[in-house]
Amino acid sequence: MAVLYPIVFPDALSAMLSRFNEANAVESQFSSLGIFGRALYETIDFVSFMSRAPLAGYGLGLGGNGRTWFTSVDSDFLARVAAESDWSRHIVDLGPIVGLLFIVYRVAFVSVLFTQVVRATRASGSALPLLLFGFVGIGLFYGQLTGHGTVGGFLWLYLGLCLAACNSEAANGPTTTGTRTQVRWNYVE
Repeated sequence: MAVLYPIVFPDALSAMLSRFNEANAVESQFSSLGIFGRALYETIDFVSFMSRAPLAGYGLGLGGNGRTWFTSVDSDFLARVAAESDWSRHIVDLGPIVGLLFIVYRVAFVSVLFTQVVRATRASGSALPLLLFGFVGIGLFYGQLTGHGTVGGFLWLYLGLCLAACNSEAANGPTTTGTRTQVRWNYVE
């Protein structure tokens, strides 16, 4: 099939290669590391907004999809606050101080969750908590948690499933009384 694609669909192949080359040209402006630079871009892009955002931020939603509702606002202003990554949106929306605190909170939350997932996986011998964390971890760390409703909804749903898998009787081991397993989250107690 790969051999026939250029013969049967030459226009589609040309369009795909053109888009690939344009994306490569844009991405090489931000980093010379190629695909690795693009992967790291999500975690370092917020630094460029630290000096541009006011101390209290521009308000919730203005760094993301909310700015499209402001058609009467100066287009140069909207271009300045357009944030591609979620961490950048925190800085634009909340300001450098609160935005940075929220980023630190997200990193700490994912770190604590990962610790609990590893403990639960080791204790139970089941990979379910680790598999669920594999889906949730990136999204909670730097993904589109606040920028896109559907992604955020699925992240919260799977976070609940991940916590339930960590908190199951198999993950925590049976209690000495034989009754229902108690919640044993170290950072909640």
